[in-house]
Amino acid sequence: MHIYERLLELGYWNRKPQQFLVIDFSQGTTEIAYVETIPSGLRLLAYDVQRNMPAQAKNQQALVHFIGEFTRKNLIDKKTVMISISDADSVAIKFITMPMIPDKEIRSAAKWKLRDVVSFDLDQSIIDWQWVDDYTDNEDNRNKGIVFIVAMQHTIDQYLSIVHQCQLEPWSITSSTFSYAHLLTYFPNNPMVSAVLAVDYKGSTLSIYLNNKLNFVRRLPISWEKFTQSLTEVIVSGEDRIELSIAQAEDIESTFGIPESEKEVVHHTLQAAQIISLLRPLLETLVRDLNSSFEYFAANFNSPRPAALYLTGGGSNLKNLDKYLSRELAVPVSYLSAPACVEVGMALSHKTNKTDPRQMANVLGAALSCPGVINLLPSEVRAKRLKQIQREAWRLATVIGGAIFFISLSSAQFQVYHYKNRIKQASDYLETIDKIGVSESNIRFKEDLIKKIQSKRVPVDGVLKVISGFVPQEIILDEFSLDQGKHDLILRGGVMAPEDVAEKVLINFMQQLESSLFFKEVTLISSQRMEIVQRFEISIELHCD
Repeated sequence: MHIYERLLELGYWNRKPQQFLVIDFSQGTTEIAYVETIPSGLRLLAYDVQRNMPAQAKNQQALVHFIGEFTRKNLIDKKTVMISISDADSVAIKFITMPMIPDKEIRSAAKWKLRDVVSFDLDQSIIDWQWVDDYTDNEDNRNKGIVFIVAMQHTIDQYLSIVHQCQLEPWSITSSTFSYAHLLTYFPNNPMVSAVLAVDYKGSTLSIYLNNKLNFVRRLPISWEKFTQSLTEVIVSGEDRIELSIAQAEDIESTFGIPESEKEVVHHTLQAAQIISLLRPLLETLVRDLNSSFEYFAANFNSPRPAALYLTGGGSNLKNLDKYLSRELAVPVSYLSAPACVEVGMALSHKTNKTDPRQMANVLGAALSCPGVINLLPSEVRAKRLKQIQREAWRLATVIGGAIFFISLSSAQFQVYHYKNRIKQASDYLETIDKIGVSESNIRFKEDLIKKIQSKRVPVDGVLKVISGFVPQEIILDEFSLDQGKHDLILRGGVMAPEDVAEKVLINFMQQLESSLFFKEVTLISSQRMEIVQRFEISIELHCD
């Protein structure tokens, strides 16, 4: 196994960067945040949101400008970006049960079932999945419950085009529907079964989570646009005709929302009772769809109904929507806001007081998500990232190899110096302490020995260069001991590999050493398995003729 493949297997390259950008694309808005990973969670360093433009081409140009200005204004030099997709029209999410097959076969096998429930061209789509649970059917056959996400390739390419024009490097592409689960884990009183209703510009998405894991997704027809349109209908009051503009309707949504008293005057002569009459058909439809979805989930997933409902998305800013749904559904309803693990940076603290915390749920959920759980990055982008990993891995291996060589060389030089110093100390000791009976002949003998060793000195530099050329990537050398008098070399180290592989690696290493003209004989003194490392000691007899 190559070193970069080993690092991928260990998840080294899937770790979150220390600082990175998160961009969330929804139907009505685009959010961007700059975050920093800290031990307790996240630190929010910068945040901004922009409403999208109707025209696709103009909107893309506006987004490139918006993102570029954000990075320049906040002096952001980190180019790693995580993309979150909250536009429900851009993806399809479906729960499917499948037989117990190997993970590597799931994606191809799922295409046959997805063709019946997904309108996208699956051959031109990117598919990823998340395991939910194992189930047993009526015939006692075990099946896997899996939630699949499908995105059209050209849609992903549009998002990537925007970030590439901003000179950003995409690290992961996820969906807010999956990201909400990571937010819920930080809510201490979140029940076993909970739901999130994301009200977007052209539609809503209901997601139900069991033990903070996505189990069920359903599109609902209620939207931010429909709430606004309902308030712009002509109202006849006596001889007066009242017709609100879109701006006035949106202002009423956020300021008055669903009136709690029919006697309120909402806008000039517009009464609260008239607002209620305009909103009632949509609200009743929403309650009916939520109740039927809860009942369907409870019946088909053998689970209780959701015990809590969270609201998010641009359309959830309809004031008092939480109170209305809580009363009609008889469950606690609240807004999906930033959890306590998110720390707001000092430079941003004064701005967040003016920012609706419901707008941050998508980017914060994505930033808190686990890397690699859902990733819609195209294969060619992943291949490019793999090449970067290869380069980094080989660079790391070169540094490690150089360090081992330098340590070994330093150790040999230190031993020679230490031996000379001991001879000098013995000579001084003989001259000053005659009475202890150390004869001068012994000192002369040691001095003669040094001269003989030096006259037949083994070329240490050459030996180290030869050994470093034979050391495979699985072997780490810990100790290098050279006896110049006996022409004997001891190598101690470990093999980072399974036991059966380690033996083959060690034998091959010894055979390569024996093939060198520097070495006369190579002998394995000891080999012992210690946890995940195969420790060894090798004796080498050197050629000195």
